[in-house]
Amino acid sequence: MFTKVIKLKNVCKISQPSNIAGKNLTKDQSFKRAIYTAIDIYRNRKLYAEINEQPLAFGTLKKER
Repeated sequence: MFTKVIKLKNVCKISQPSNIAGKNLTKDQSFKRAIYTAIDIYRNRKLYAEINEQPLAFGTLKKER
């Protein structure tokens, strides 16, 4: 399990992630980044599935010489 170092009132405190839940000790920027990253991943997977749904057929090349 990962631990997170949180600096509170010039005192370095090491706590487990579950210990800071609901205490408003973290910044909301990391949560926003996680949400936007999840949205980007969803959109990229949806686009990838759409692109690969009907790929172009492979053909043979003929030499003209």
